[in-house]
Amino acid sequence: CSVECYDSVCSQDNFAYRLNMLVSQRKIVGLLIFCGLITNYMLRVNISIAIVTMVQKESNTSSQSVCVETNTTDEGDDDGGTKLDWTGEEVSWVLLSFFIGYAAFQVPGGRLAEIYGTKKVFGYSMAGVAVLAALTPVLAPVSVWLIIVLRILQGLLEAVSFPALNPMVSKWVPDKEKPAFVSFAYVGGTFGSIITNPICGLIIPSLGWEAVFYITAGVTIVWFLLWILLVHDMPEDHPNISDEEKKYILENRTFIDTKQKEDDVPLLQLLFDMLRCPPMLALMMCEFANSWGLYVLVTEGPTFFWEVLGFDIYKVGLVSSLPYLGRFVGAQICGFYSGQLTKREILAPLTMQKINVCTEFLFPAAGMVLLSYMTGNAALCVAILSISFGFNGAIYAGHTTNGLTIAPNRSGTVMGLTNGFGSVAGIFVPLVKEKIVGSPTACVDLIHRWRIMFAIPAAIYGVVAILFVIFASGEVQEFDRKEYKKKYCFLY
Repeated sequence: CSVECYDSVCSQDNFAYRLNMLVSQRKIVGLLIFCGLITNYMLRVNISIAIVTMVQKESNTSSQSVCVETNTTDEGDDDGGTKLDWTGEEVSWVLLSFFIGYAAFQVPGGRLAEIYGTKKVFGYSMAGVAVLAALTPVLAPVSVWLIIVLRILQGLLEAVSFPALNPMVSKWVPDKEKPAFVSFAYVGGTFGSIITNPICGLIIPSLGWEAVFYITAGVTIVWFLLWILLVHDMPEDHPNISDEEKKYILENRTFIDTKQKEDDVPLLQLLFDMLRCPPMLALMMCEFANSWGLYVLVTEGPTFFWEVLGFDIYKVGLVSSLPYLGRFVGAQICGFYSGQLTKREILAPLTMQKINVCTEFLFPAAGMVLLSYMTGNAALCVAILSISFGFNGAIYAGHTTNGLTIAPNRSGTVMGLTNGFGSVAGIFVPLVKEKIVGSPTACVDLIHRWRIMFAIPAAIYGVVAILFVIFASGEVQEFDRKEYKKKYCFLY
C-alpha cells in the first residue's frame, strides 16, 4: 500500500506528515490537550504541596499537629529549602490569590479563543504561566505580597485554558466521539495532579521546594514547543490531515461557520442571553459545586493529610494524588460507556449526561462525609476518598459534554462563564477553611472542624445534582446561533 505525498505537504512539516501515517490528527490534538492540561495543573497545584515545607512553623514543638505526635523539633529546618516567615492568614491569601485571577478572566479567555483560535490563546498563556512559576523561588523570599500578585497573574493566564479548549473540540471532534474524547483529553488536569503531588513529595526533601517550580516550568516549555509545532485550530487548515479524516469530521460535527464573524459579537449582550437560559444556569451551578469539592481536596487536602492523618511530606504528596488516580480511571470508564450507549442509541445523550452528573456528585458527596468519620484509620480514609472521587470522573461525559451540546459554536464563552463562576469557589475555600478549621488545641475539636469542612461540598453536590436533572437541556440553545448587531468594542 503506497502513500501519496505531495511536495508542498511533506516539505512543510515532514515530521507531522509521517506522524499522520500512524495516528489520526484529531488523536494528536487530543493527546496534546491532555499533556497541556497536565502542565496546567502542575503549575496550579505545585504550591499546595510546596507550601507545607515553604513556611516556617510558628512554633518548633515536638508535634506536627494536635492530632499527630512526632519528634520534629528541628527536622523541618534541615531540608526542604529556605523557610519563609509567613503567617497562616498570608498562606491562605497565597493559596486563594490564584483564583482571583482565574475567576476574573474566564469569559474573556473563551471569547479570545473563539476569535483568535485555541492554538495561540492556550499555548502562549501556558508559556506565560511557566515563566511566572520559574520566578516564584526568586520572589518568595523578598515579599509574600509579590507571590500573591504573581499567583493572581498566573490565575489570569490559566483562566483561558478550559474555555479556550472547547472551541477546538467543537471544530475537531465528531459529536458521537465527544464523550470519549473529552473524558480523555480534559482529564489531563487530573493526571497532572496525580503525578505532581508525589513528584513534589520526592523533589522537596532532596532538592528543596524551589526545584518544584523550576522543574514544572521546564516541562511546560517543552510541551509548548510541541503544541506550536503540531496543532492547528481547524481541520480544514491542517496541512497534513488526510482527506478521509477531514471529510468525516466535517460531516459529523455540529459546529458551523456562521455568517457573523465572532469578533463582531458583543460580549455583554451574549452574556445577558446566556444568563437568561435555565440550562446555562444549571451548568454554572454544576461547575461551582464541582470546583468547591475539588478545591477542598486539591488546596486543603494536603493539610488534612498532614495534620489529621499524620502523613509525612512524601506521603502527603502520594496520598493526595490517589483520589485523582481514581478520578482519571473513572473518567475513562464513564467516557467509554457513555459513548457506547449513545452511539447505539440505547440512551439519549441528555439522559446519559444526567446519569453522569448524578454519578459525579452523589458518590463523592457520600465519600467525603464517610471519610470524615474514619480518621482513626488513615488507610481507610484514603481508600474511601480515592474510590468515591473515581465516580467524579463522570464530569467529562456529564456536564462538561453538555456545554458542548447546547452551544457548539460559542462553547468557549459557555465554558468561560461556567468555569469562571465555579472558580469563585476557589477564592472562598481557603478563607472558609481558615475560619472553620483554624488552629484548635484539641484533636477532637480539629477532627470535628474538618467534618464540617467536608460536609459543605457534600451538601452542595446533592442540591446541584437535582437542579441539573430538572433544568438541563440536550438542544442547541438560541444564543449559540443568534446573530447580533455589530459591536462597537469588545464588550458591547
